Amino acid sequence: MAQGGDGKGTRVSLADEERELNVEDEIALRELQLRITTAERILKLFTIANGFVLAFVVVLLLADWFLIGKGLAKVDQRVVDKEVLMALLGATTIQVGAIMFSISAYLFPKKQDGG
Repeated sequence: MAQGGDGKGTRVSLADEERELNVEDEIALRELQLRITTAERILKLFTIANGFVLAFVVVLLLADWFLIGKGLAKVDQRVVDKEVLMALLGATTIQVGAIMFSISAYLFPKKQDGG
């Protein structure tokens, strides 16, 4: 709280400041909020999608263990082997890079006027 001239505290809030914004500032503020919300949604989608892929790999791994344990499959007949894990790691790395590039390009656009 800021002190007024009469010794009483005057309350300053962000809502009061937002009411003072002109149209251009209001548009910029809403655009920033939209950019942040969009980035959060993209990251959430990325997390959910990779969670499903990881869960599917775990199910396949358990199926491999079960089949090998029961003698219905040989060790060299696994579904989840080193090539599958390398492909998943490579794809996840590419996804993270592409998503981070997309988000940063969206959150921090280049100026159109060349400045």
